[in-house]
Amino acid sequence: SYQLIKPEQKKKTFHFSMKDWTDMRTWWNLIIRGDRFMTPNKKQWMDCYNIQSMVPEYNFVDGLWIGYKLGLGWRISHANTFEFNPAAYYATARHKWIAFGDFSFTYAPRARGRISLKGGSLTQDYNEESGESRLFNSVSALIYADNYVKLFNKQYITISNQVEPFNGMLFSSSLSWERRRKIDNHVHHSLLGQDAESNNPFKDNSYTMPANRLLKMSLALEYTPNHYYCMKNDQKIYEETENPTFNFSYTQAFSIGEVESSPHYSKIQTGIKQTINVGLFNRFIWLADAGCFFNRKSMEFPDYHHFPTVKNTSTTRSFSYGFFLPNCYTFSTPDRWLMINATWNTPYLLIKYLPIFQHKKFDEAIHFRLLATPEEHPYMELSYSTGVEDISRVGFCIGFDRSGYRSVGISLSFAM
Repeated sequence: SYQLIKPEQKKKTFHFSMKDWTDMRTWWNLIIRGDRFMTPNKKQWMDCYNIQSMVPEYNFVDGLWIGYKLGLGWRISHANTFEFNPAAYYATARHKWIAFGDFSFTYAPRARGRISLKGGSLTQDYNEESGESRLFNSVSALIYADNYVKLFNKQYITISNQVEPFNGMLFSSSLSWERRRKIDNHVHHSLLGQDAESNNPFKDNSYTMPANRLLKMSLALEYTPNHYYCMKNDQKIYEETENPTFNFSYTQAFSIGEVESSPHYSKIQTGIKQTINVGLFNRFIWLADAGCFFNRKSMEFPDYHHFPTVKNTSTTRSFSYGFFLPNCYTFSTPDRWLMINATWNTPYLLIKYLPIFQHKKFDEAIHFRLLATPEEHPYMELSYSTGVEDISRVGFCIGFDRSGYRSVGISLSFAM
C-alpha cells in the first residue's frame, strides 16, 4: 500500500508531557517533527507523525488529502511485538474518504519473522512497485499541471509473512484480494491556470480499465551468501557486504467470479544486484532483472510489469536505478523483459580534475542502463552525474533505441 511516512521521520529525542501542553514550542515540535509517546514500562507506545502525514498529497483525481496517520505498538516480549498503523484522509476534490492501515506481528527476531495484515481503500499508482515519488508529483501537478503519476481506485486486503529459514535467505509469501476501477480527474486546472493533464496512463488516452477483481498469490526468495549481522534491540541488522544478492519471485493470479472482469496469469521474475568497492574510494554498482508472464488469460494494466522510469526533472530515485528520460509507463509490458543498470562511482572523473573543484566534497559517476521488451526494441541510456553520494545529484542523460538517438535531458535526484 502507499507509504506516507518513513520510519526515520519519527522524532526520538523530544518527548511530550502533560505539563508542557501550554508551551507553544512543544506543540511546534510535535507538528514539525513528531514524537513517540510511551508508557512508563516502555511496552506500549503511540507514534504521532509530523505535518507531512496531515497533508501528504495533492493530485488531480483526489485534490488535497487532509487527515492523519497514527502508529500504535505493544511489545509483548523481547521476541514478539504487535503494531497497528491506521490512516484516514478526506479527498477534497472527490469528496470521498481514503482509509487504510496495516497490522503486524513480529516473531523470531533472529529469523526476521513478521506476519502482517493490510487493507483499505485508496488511489493507487498503476506502477505500484516502482512508481515515481507521489510527493514530487504533487508539486508538479499543483504548479505546472504535469500529472506524471496516473491513479486508479483500489480496495484491497492482503495477508503476508516473511521469515529467514537460513541466515541471509529471506522467504516471503502473500495472498491479496483487490477490487480496482478506473477513476477520472476531479481537478481540471493548476494554480497557474494550466489545463490538468489526463489521468489516462496511455498517451493517446485509449485505455479504459473495466471494474475488476484480483485474487493473487505471491512467493519470493532473496538470498545474500555469507552476510554478516549483529543484533541490536532485538533486531537483526545486516552489515554492508560486497556479496551479490539474488532474488526470485513467482506470482499467480486466479480468476474469481463472472460478475466483473478477473485477471488470470502467471509471472516469474529473477534478479541480481551487487556493490563492489574498488580501492578506497571507487565503487561499481550493478543489477540485472529479468522475467516473463505466461499462462495469460486476461490482464489489466496494473498487472503489467512496470519499470522505474522518471519523466519529471526532479526525482527521489537513485541514479544507480531506473531510467530518467522515458514517460512513466512507456515500457510497461505484459510479456517478458530484461533490465540492466551499471554505475561506476569515483571521486575524480571529469570536472573534479579542474583546479577549482579538486577539493570540493562531491563525487562523479557514469551510468549505463539497458532495457529490452518485445513491445519496445532495446532502449539504452548513458548518463554522467555528480553530487554527494545518493543524497543529492545532478546528471545529464542521453537515450538511444534501435533507430539511434532518442532523447536527452537533465535530472536532479534528492534522497528523501
